Amino acid sequence: MSVTVSKIKDKPTMRDSGQGGLIGALVNAGRASGMREQLEGIKGETVRELLRQRLSEKMEEHYYIVDDEPQLAMEVKVSTWGWFVPSTMLGIKTGAYQCEIIGKVEIWDMTCKRKKKVAYVTAVSQKPLGDDPNKDFAQEALLLAVDDFAQKTAELLMAPSKK
Repeated sequence: MSVTVSKIKDKPTMRDSGQGGLIGALVNAGRASGMREQLEGIKGETVRELLRQRLSEKMEEHYYIVDDEPQLAMEVKVSTWGWFVPSTMLGIKTGAYQCEIIGKVEIWDMTCKRKKKVAYVTAVSQKPLGDDPNKDFAQEALLLAVDDFAQKTAELLMAPSKK
């Protein structure tokens, strides 16, 4: 099996619960600039490589990992990485910031004439950042989120089928 992260944004994003409307969006825009400073210097390429390494390690427990001519290929498309802030109407924060990674993971059979999707999962990882995270804690939370994403993905893909 090969493991690739084919899609990831270069910069982290911040999202909220989405209930605050225009005022909530304005409040969270101010929060977003402060949170971007906490992960300054960390790029999507760094997160891509960390995810690839951790997923390879987790999947090595079940498959032989290769780069050349794999029979199976794992492809990861990260839709979001960055921060989540739970909020209510008017952007009022209701809990601690979370470092999050959300992505779709697909397994392809490469032995067919046309590659065939044989499994897929959507994995979500959120790790607490606290109410006022600093740079060191934010980076540690990102590493925890990467590990958690890899662990959840392996568990979901390797879970016995419920028929």
